[in-house]
Amino acid sequence: MTSKAYTNSEDQIAALRSATTGFDHLFANRMEDAKVAFQDKEHSESPFHLMGLGVCSFLEAALGMESEQMTEAARCLTLCESSAKKHSKAAKDAESSSSSWLSTRKTPAAATGTKSRLPSGIEWEILQADAVVCQGLTHAMSESYMGYLQCLYLFNSAHTKFTKLYKTVFPHGIDSYVTPATTPLNSSLPSRNPSTPSFTLNSDASSSTTSSSSSASVNSTNSNDSTNTTTGVAAKLAVVDKKMTGLTLTAPPSPIPTKGSGFFGRWTRSAAPSPSASKTEFLEPKASESEIDIAAHTEGPVEELVVSGAAFGFGLFNLAFSLLPAKVKTVVGFLGFQHDRKVALQALAVSAARSDVHAVFSGLALMTYHGVILNFSGFQADEAHIVKQYQAIVEKLSQRYPGGSLWVLNRAKILRMTYDPDGAITVLQKGLSVDRPENGHFRQADAVLEFELAWTLLSERRYSEAAEAFIRMKELNNWSHATYHYLAAGCLLSVGNEGSMSKAQELLADVPSLLDRRKIGGRDLPTEVYIKHKISFYKAKQKRRGGKEDGWHECVKIGLADEMGVFWNMFARIRKEIASAYIKDLYDLTPLISEATTSNSNAKEVVDLDTPDELAVRALLLGLLHRTLGEYERARSYFDDAVRIHAIHGKEEISAEGAKWVGGVALFEEAVGALKELQDRESSASVSAQEWTEALKSTEEKLEKAISLSGNNIDLSSRLDSRANMLRGEIALKKEMLGISR
Repeated sequence: MTSKAYTNSEDQIAALRSATTGFDHLFANRMEDAKVAFQDKEHSESPFHLMGLGVCSFLEAALGMESEQMTEAARCLTLCESSAKKHSKAAKDAESSSSSWLSTRKTPAAATGTKSRLPSGIEWEILQADAVVCQGLTHAMSESYMGYLQCLYLFNSAHTKFTKLYKTVFPHGIDSYVTPATTPLNSSLPSRNPSTPSFTLNSDASSSTTSSSSSASVNSTNSNDSTNTTTGVAAKLAVVDKKMTGLTLTAPPSPIPTKGSGFFGRWTRSAAPSPSASKTEFLEPKASESEIDIAAHTEGPVEELVVSGAAFGFGLFNLAFSLLPAKVKTVVGFLGFQHDRKVALQALAVSAARSDVHAVFSGLALMTYHGVILNFSGFQADEAHIVKQYQAIVEKLSQRYPGGSLWVLNRAKILRMTYDPDGAITVLQKGLSVDRPENGHFRQADAVLEFELAWTLLSERRYSEAAEAFIRMKELNNWSHATYHYLAAGCLLSVGNEGSMSKAQELLADVPSLLDRRKIGGRDLPTEVYIKHKISFYKAKQKRRGGKEDGWHECVKIGLADEMGVFWNMFARIRKEIASAYIKDLYDLTPLISEATTSNSNAKEVVDLDTPDELAVRALLLGLLHRTLGEYERARSYFDDAVRIHAIHGKEEISAEGAKWVGGVALFEEAVGALKELQDRESSASVSAQEWTEALKSTEEKLEKAISLSGNNIDLSSRLDSRANMLRGEIALKKEMLGISR
């Protein structure tokens, strides 16, 4: 297939605008209209349109976890990458043989006869980088270590391009650029690292030394140094020395912020170059400094794409890499790759404030981080600002695409995050009640609304309604019907009446066949591995008690869905009266708390919980619930009980099918509790830096222990690994806010 070459500026802009129309349909839930637009015969082979088709399949795969859509997304994104690469090469081949860094071709962005301020073909490089990162994220969606490694491989191949694009478009950093939340925080908060970081790929000791000195030079000078405003262009751009074995990019100094609106720039000091910076070669353009600062004054849709896309690509790449489980990142640790989550979030915030389609994706990435991923950390160093930033992004996108399911979802998440579950349920139910066209609707977007509704109802102990919502998920996507059946059955078992028990048994009877049928990439889903283990555990318990295996649900005493909710951090933001109700149910189970021991009882009396596995799970749940009530000492004692039970019986009596995962999770949650306790005290009384220092150090030690208990053979271990990684980021931020040295 021969692709049309978009070397003419008018044709390029027409293709971009056509593709933008497709994205507008997509984000307004009109999936079929979007695909029709991206298959426009006049532009169907353009990289813009191929990217659109790839994104449609990617979102269907990401929101529905459907393997066939993952395959289609990979196919379209590969075509986009290849096409963008060809267009980039064609643009550079057509470039006049000028020795200037700046292009002399007509800019498609303005099409006004002015000379382009962009390197030739940079727009195609943006699309190429977009395609690579989306391919990587497609692999990561499996939540398996193999998927993470495949993701990492693609990310690693793209790091040079992302960095080059970022350095080219933002030579002065991004501290002064507008972000969705523009009100400065308390001015007493400390400085953060500059937004144009030292970004290094080293392969030998000398490269590492160069990187360290360069990074130090960025952070060493006072923000009041007036020389920042007159620093020459030569100190603004880093050069890639292709002769080196590795890549060393020295961060240029940031200008003094003029708008005071950067997501992290409000804490950032600018810096003048130190003598060490002079050791690095810089490329000297023949244009004025103002001409290079493209991002400050874009001209037309193509330049807007480049600016928003460069910030998006750099931010998403670094954010995604920073969130990969530590075990995965160590595999390529020999590369010396460094990332900066704070700068990544700032870059995404800058992109989210623009008008290009990348702004929507940046907003979506930030919303995902704030509303889903960050919540799993359990502790937030600056929750108020997270909520503010989150609300600003949702408001902007809701105005642009009223009624879009993704924005309805995040409005509900904000309500849930701010302890208004009833409001969240109302928003979700209203979003799902809107009339849908029979064909062409973005079905997978509705699925995430339904899934969020199900978990919110479950967190409110509205078990019957939650069961119905989980069952409806089967009609909306093909991710894991076994998981939906298991959760729905767990909810019905918690209802407890005869009709619900009978329906639960029917659902559970279908789970084994559903487990055998559903695979992603030929691998078992982590949730389904967990479910297999729980079913085997309860079958053994039922048989031991003299019952029939297929009636194993009769011996379940701790809610199946409630226990699985631990992995979704369900208990962190429930109402106190709900937590108290959960606690009462757990206290009523036998052996009673005062009688329970850490070993199996030899007494003839049949008790509800007769294994160390179940006692450990009860102790963990009670720890979570008492922590929610602010009863930190009692919570700590239960977490300690869970860890102790695991330690005593882990190698002998706690089976792989039972609760080997509890020890690591309990340590993690205990670490979170220590930080939340200090945070609560801080709201009403002063907490010394020494207390925070000790608490943060203790937390880091507990995290290391937690991960050591969570090997590859432990259920959902990659999720705990990711949660620990996120909590480390929050600890680092808290240290920075308090001025505590690492």
